[in-house]
Amino acid sequence: MMSPDVTRRADLSMAAPMQWGAAGVSTPQQAFVLPVGTVTFLLTDVAGSTSMWERESAEDMRTAIMRHYEILSEAVDANGGVRPQEQGEGDSIVAAFARPSEALAAASAAQLALAAERWPTTSPVRVRMAIHTGEANLRDDANYAGQSIIRTARLRNIGHGGQVLVSGATRDLAVDQARNRFVLRSLGEHRLRDLGRPEHVWQLVVPDLPDDFGELATLDSMPNSLPVSLSPFIGREAEIATLAGLVASERLVTVTGTGGAGKTRLAQQVGAELLDRFPAGVWWVELAPLDGGGVEPAIRAALGLSEGAQAPPLAEGVRRKLGGEPCLLVVDNCEHVSAAVQAIIDDLLRHAATLHVLATSRVMLDLPGEHAWRVPPLALPDPAAAPSVESLSQFDAVRLFCDRAQRARPNFALTTENGPAVAQICRRLDGIPFAIELAAARCRMLDPQRILLELDDAFRILAGGSTALMPRQQTLDASITWSYDLLSSTEQALLRRLSVFVDGWTLDAAEAVCPDPEGTLGTIAVFDALDRLVDHSLVHATDTESGLRFGMLETIRQYALRQLDTDPTERDATHRRHSEHFTSWALSHRDQILRGGSDTLLEFIDAERSNLVAATEVATTNGEASLAIHALAAVAPVMELTSWAPMSTIFLNLLDRIEAVAEMEDEWLVHQVRSALHALRGDVMSQLGAFEDMQRAAESADQRIGVQIARFATLTIFAAGGAPIFDELLDAVAEMEGLDPTWGAIARSHLALSAAYQGQLGLFDLVISEIDRGEVVLNSWGGRDLMEGMVCFARGDSVAASESFTSALASRYRPFGTTGIAESFLALASADLGVDLTAAPEERFRLSFEVDGNIMGGLSADWMLAIHHLLTDDIEAARCAMRRSLDRSMATGMAGTGPNERYALVAAGIDDFDDVITADGGPTTTSSNLRAQAEQHLRRGDTGEALSLAHQALDVGSAEGALRSTAFTLECISRILAAAAHHTEAARLLGACDAFRTQRASIRYPCLQRLLDVSAGTSRDALGDEEFDAAVGEGATLPLEAAADYCRRLRVAHNPTRVGWDALTPTEARVAELVAEGLSNPQVAAELLMGTETVKTHLSRVFDKVGVSNRKELIVAASRRAAERHR
Repeated sequence: MMSPDVTRRADLSMAAPMQWGAAGVSTPQQAFVLPVGTVTFLLTDVAGSTSMWERESAEDMRTAIMRHYEILSEAVDANGGVRPQEQGEGDSIVAAFARPSEALAAASAAQLALAAERWPTTSPVRVRMAIHTGEANLRDDANYAGQSIIRTARLRNIGHGGQVLVSGATRDLAVDQARNRFVLRSLGEHRLRDLGRPEHVWQLVVPDLPDDFGELATLDSMPNSLPVSLSPFIGREAEIATLAGLVASERLVTVTGTGGAGKTRLAQQVGAELLDRFPAGVWWVELAPLDGGGVEPAIRAALGLSEGAQAPPLAEGVRRKLGGEPCLLVVDNCEHVSAAVQAIIDDLLRHAATLHVLATSRVMLDLPGEHAWRVPPLALPDPAAAPSVESLSQFDAVRLFCDRAQRARPNFALTTENGPAVAQICRRLDGIPFAIELAAARCRMLDPQRILLELDDAFRILAGGSTALMPRQQTLDASITWSYDLLSSTEQALLRRLSVFVDGWTLDAAEAVCPDPEGTLGTIAVFDALDRLVDHSLVHATDTESGLRFGMLETIRQYALRQLDTDPTERDATHRRHSEHFTSWALSHRDQILRGGSDTLLEFIDAERSNLVAATEVATTNGEASLAIHALAAVAPVMELTSWAPMSTIFLNLLDRIEAVAEMEDEWLVHQVRSALHALRGDVMSQLGAFEDMQRAAESADQRIGVQIARFATLTIFAAGGAPIFDELLDAVAEMEGLDPTWGAIARSHLALSAAYQGQLGLFDLVISEIDRGEVVLNSWGGRDLMEGMVCFARGDSVAASESFTSALASRYRPFGTTGIAESFLALASADLGVDLTAAPEERFRLSFEVDGNIMGGLSADWMLAIHHLLTDDIEAARCAMRRSLDRSMATGMAGTGPNERYALVAAGIDDFDDVITADGGPTTTSSNLRAQAEQHLRRGDTGEALSLAHQALDVGSAEGALRSTAFTLECISRILAAAAHHTEAARLLGACDAFRTQRASIRYPCLQRLLDVSAGTSRDALGDEEFDAAVGEGATLPLEAAADYCRRLRVAHNPTRVGWDALTPTEARVAELVAEGLSNPQVAAELLMGTETVKTHLSRVFDKVGVSNRKELIVAASRRAAERHR
């Protein structure tokens, strides 16, 4: 074997394992790394601990178990072992070693110390141990998973207290590494309870301790007829534990599932696990070869009971054989002889009181007291995630594929190149073990990427199973055909028709779609047949919040579709009824959907989106494009509230088909739906193009509401980019309210959300005052909690803001793109309150990205990362995250995210945002950008220009009552004043800001705090402690608004003497130029993409510096200056 690969390690800090701490053990924390590659495992547990807990006092047992943990911990640590975080069940421990000799030494030392210990209990604590060497798989950085550690547990379970068992693999390595240090005695080959290959077991002989423990508790030592498995059983540890518990407590358990679900292998494994519980044996009865009869002879043969005329009845023979001892009878593959099995099992259970039966079948036995347990699919990777090869290998489905692929091609390995394809294969095959094994067998000739492509014809590629199996077990097609042939003609017809549903259906939908006009399958028959299909494991039922929902595995659905295609008349009629049902539903609920709907309605749309797509595709194909587009337009408004983003490409292709045949009066609806889909994809330019086309088509069709929807949506996008067009938006809202009150309410809600995000707090108050607090439209489309949270945060109320953001995120359905925004603001508000929500940013932000599903989530996620890194004072990491967020926001046409975070980075000396900080936007953005420009001038020593820009920032930000922005600006001005030697005034402003942040629980980023500390130190040195503290105290008495007024008065006293045209900033010069050309304030605002209030602020500065008092005088002065420059 290869030497252990210990190069890949994860530094962790781990306290005593959870189970140890629960027992009261206190062990010091230690840094440790888990060895990977070829690793030697040591597993232990206390023999007979259950009976000891029953007969010993609880206090004595706690003391004993705690001391036992201490002894084991000392032995493991002394010999270089490490313990993963999870230590197994009960009193077991798990330890890993890089070398077998270390594990053997630890086990020997532990057994000697345990034997020498004086225990408080009446009998000593005896520990059984096992050591095995194999390939180690990490489930995560702190825990192991996989076959090697499972094999070690199997080996431990056959031993006795005080005994150390060693696998053949460990013994072979130990001979080379340890030479004569340890004595290992051969105990021969034994079958472990994994039913796999026999293990050559060795015993570590510990000097001065007993070495004769009697017979091992292996499969061969207990009465059973469990078959030998030729391949290892992969995963399903939780299912084995659950099912074993059921079988031990229930008399009859039937394991159900579709063909290939893994019922047989699971039942075998559960039987092996329960050998200790059934002294009279675990007996296997295979019914697959039977053809309608022979059930009783098969059971007699399995139990060794005689047959013939002289033999007692089966039930009596079983009762005598058991002799009052518990026994488990495992009856496999009952579905084709279910009637005979039903009668015999019922009789046996009535006459043999200690008999338990575990049956496997594709259909329930329908016996009294029967407990049905459906086999779930194997664990599958999340399709939305992009896991590493290491994390992929922890999923049972992937592990099974890899194991079987390596048997077909020994050099097969899971890699970053083939891992995504393997994960997709497992998902496409619904986690069905048989199908996955068939696909993996193809690795003999094909790589996983090619197998994935071939799965479009799964029934062709998934053929070629072992000829040693029954014919129905050799291919996927044969396996499902076997189940199909067991159905009645009515059940077969229903299964075929149910295949037209995509991603499931409700009972109401089945009863609407599946009956036929001829009445061969009526509504009542649908209900009964559906119940039987569930019993046959071909359909599954799931309880959801909105009621019972049915579905079938995709492989079964594809099979049923093939059967439906054999009768074109039935196929076309069923697809037509499906299309009529879902398009009619959408049209009949149009008004409810438009108002945002209830959670129940949205849940239904979310669940049925695939059926709605399929329905509109059929309608389009059948020449009913108008019906299709009206149905899509009905649900389009809530696409952003539900999970339609992954289907946007499918929808866009469908729209192209519809547009090609749509009537002119419906064309504007095509573009409306297309705009919604582009929004889901974060494609703003295409979205704007769709709105332009929508407005043109609506005008041609004289659809005034369509014209106004397109106009308002276009203006909203420009406003999100910072355009000063809120007056136009208000006009558009008023026009929409006049045409359609519901659309008007939707528009008003969108405008309120945009105003809150842009920091237009006055506009927000105006818009929101016209909407009822309980308006459904507001809550659905505007996210009232979100917008109120942003307003509270801007006004400095972090407590109320945090409550609002938390409430917004608790809502299941939220406006598209707002999840990450709410997360970001909540992180900021919570930081103010001393709660750090950024401790594990990548995971939290990944989730917000996945909820939003496109670039909107990405820009918010990066903004949140920038917040995290600023809070932890990692400036470079914050710069990278903020740059990514800004690049994403510019791609969407939105104003840059995180204006105050951007400002903090500029203040810290980062010059990576010049393309952003010179732009205007809403008050919050404009104020932050002016403040950032001031920081750049301050860094260059130009305190005059810095102060001028900072005062402009103060006027813009404080005009909206945004106290948080005001505090940032006053702190900036305080530092500028200190740099200009106005130390008393600087100290007063600092005192006011400190008091505000204390009262409002508003934190400063560390980088800004350092700058203020330096500035305050300069002022303290200049003034002396007493005068400085007095000035700070005076400032602390001022509310922030009063401090802002004080600062404006200072502007007159300390404004630099620079006047004239050369004193204008670039923005002021551009404003003056446009005014001199005769543009009004709104026209200037539109040209420069800033608010009209911002234009007024700049213009007042121009008047002061140029020495004029109104626009007319400015135009004259500009003309005079131009003439002078031409001389």
